[in-house]
Amino acid sequence: MRWWSKCTVMWREKWRLVRGERDQSRAEEALLRKVLYAAREELYTIQQARDKAEEEVRELRKQLLQANTGVSTATEAEGEASEVVPPALGREDKESQTAITDTADIDDGGVGGE
Repeated sequence: MRWWSKCTVMWREKWRLVRGERDQSRAEEALLRKVLYAAREELYTIQQARDKAEEEVRELRKQLLQANTGVSTATEAEGEASEVVPPALGREDKESQTAITDTADIDDGGVGGE
Protein backbone atom coordinates (compact mmCIF):
# COMPACT_ATOMS: atom_id res chain seq x y z
CA MET A 1 0.00 0.00 0.00
CA ARG A 2 2.90 2.31 0.54
CA TRP A 3 3.85 2.39 -3.16
CA TRP A 4 0.23 3.27 -3.99
CA SER A 5 0.37 6.26 -1.70
CA LYS A 6 3.68 7.32 -3.22
CA CYS A 7 2.26 6.89 -6.74
CA THR A 8 -0.80 8.98 -5.86
CA VAL A 9 1.34 11.78 -4.44
CA MET A 10 3.56 11.81 -7.53
CA TRP A 11 0.53 11.78 -9.82
CA ARG A 12 -1.05 14.72 -7.95
CA GLU A 13 2.24 16.64 -8.05
CA LYS A 14 2.60 16.03 -11.78
CA TRP A 15 -0.92 17.25 -12.59
CA ARG A 16 -0.55 20.21 -10.23
CA LEU A 17 2.46 21.31 -12.31
CA VAL A 18 0.60 20.69 -15.56
CA ARG A 19 -2.38 22.77 -14.39
CA GLY A 20 -0.01 25.56 -13.34
CA GLU A 21 1.64 25.58 -16.78
CA ARG A 22 -1.76 25.53 -18.46
CA ASP A 23 -3.00 28.46 -16.39
CA GLN A 24 0.22 30.38 -17.04
CA SER A 25 -0.12 29.72 -20.80
CA ARG A 26 -3.73 30.94 -20.75
CA ALA A 27 -2.71 34.14 -18.96
CA GLU A 28 0.11 34.70 -21.45
CA GLU A 29 -2.28 34.08 -24.35
CA ALA A 30 -4.73 36.66 -22.98
CA LEU A 31 -1.93 39.20 -22.59
CA LEU A 32 -0.65 38.56 -26.12
CA ARG A 33 -4.17 38.90 -27.53
CA LYS A 34 -4.49 42.31 -25.85
CA VAL A 35 -1.12 43.40 -27.27
CA LEU A 36 -2.14 42.15 -30.73
CA TYR A 37 -5.44 44.02 -30.55
CA ALA A 38 -3.68 47.24 -29.51
CA ALA A 39 -1.13 46.83 -32.33
CA ARG A 40 -3.91 46.31 -34.88
CA GLU A 41 -5.71 49.43 -33.67
CA GLU A 42 -2.49 51.44 -33.90
CA LEU A 43 -1.81 50.08 -37.39
CA TYR A 44 -5.32 51.04 -38.50
CA THR A 45 -4.91 54.55 -37.08
CA ILE A 46 -1.53 54.99 -38.78
CA GLN A 47 -2.91 53.73 -42.10
CA GLN A 48 -5.79 56.20 -41.88
CA ALA A 49 -3.37 59.04 -41.15
CA ARG A 50 -1.15 57.95 -44.06
CA ASP A 51 -4.14 57.77 -46.44
CA LYS A 52 -5.32 61.21 -45.30
CA ALA A 53 -1.82 62.66 -45.81
CA GLU A 54 -1.55 61.10 -49.28
CA GLU A 55 -4.93 62.55 -50.24
CA GLU A 56 -3.84 65.96 -48.97
CA VAL A 57 -0.62 65.75 -50.98
CA ARG A 58 -2.61 64.84 -54.11
CA GLU A 59 -4.95 67.79 -53.56
CA LEU A 60 -2.07 70.21 -52.97
CA ARG A 61 -0.26 68.98 -56.09
CA LYS A 62 -3.47 69.39 -58.06
CA GLN A 63 -3.90 72.94 -56.74
CA LEU A 64 -0.25 73.74 -57.51
CA LEU A 65 -0.62 72.42 -61.03
CA GLN A 66 -3.80 74.43 -61.52
CA ALA A 67 -2.12 77.54 -60.13
CA ASN A 68 0.92 77.11 -62.38
CA THR A 69 -1.16 76.48 -65.51
CA GLY A 70 -3.48 79.33 -64.49
CA VAL A 71 -0.54 81.78 -64.36
CA SER A 72 0.65 80.73 -67.83
CA THR A 73 -2.84 80.99 -69.26
CA ALA A 74 -3.39 84.40 -67.69
CA THR A 75 -0.18 85.84 -69.14
CA GLU A 76 -0.93 84.46 -72.60
CA ALA A 77 -4.49 85.80 -72.51
CA GLU A 78 -3.36 89.29 -71.47
CA GLY A 79 -0.59 89.44 -74.06
CA GLU A 80 1.79 91.19 -71.67
CA ALA A 81 3.81 90.44 -68.57
CA SER A 82 1.78 89.75 -65.51
CA GLU A 83 2.69 90.88 -62.02
CA VAL A 84 2.06 87.35 -60.77
CA VAL A 85 5.41 85.66 -60.14
CA PRO A 86 5.55 81.94 -59.41
CA PRO A 87 6.97 81.23 -55.95
CA ALA A 88 10.09 79.56 -57.42
CA LEU A 89 11.21 82.81 -59.09
CA GLY A 90 13.06 85.50 -57.22
CA ARG A 91 13.03 89.27 -57.74
CA GLU A 92 15.82 89.16 -60.37
CA ASP A 93 13.90 86.59 -62.40
CA LYS A 94 10.78 88.77 -62.30
CA GLU A 95 12.73 91.74 -63.67
CA SER A 96 14.30 89.62 -66.42
CA GLN A 97 10.86 88.31 -67.39
CA THR A 98 9.59 91.87 -67.69
CA ALA A 99 12.62 92.81 -69.81
CA ILE A 100 12.05 89.83 -72.10
CA THR A 101 8.40 90.77 -72.49
CA ASP A 102 9.36 94.41 -73.23
CA THR A 103 11.73 93.29 -75.99
CA ALA A 104 8.97 91.17 -77.45
CA ASP A 105 6.87 94.33 -77.81
CA ILE A 106 9.77 96.00 -79.63
CA ASP A 107 10.10 93.03 -81.99
CA ASP A 108 6.49 93.57 -83.04
CA GLY A 109 7.64 96.78 -84.67
CA GLY A 110 6.03 98.97 -82.09
CA VAL A 111 2.59 97.77 -83.03
CA GLY A 112 0.44 97.38 -80.02
CA GLY A 113 0.28 99.87 -77.20
CA GLU A 114 3.11 102.21 -78.30
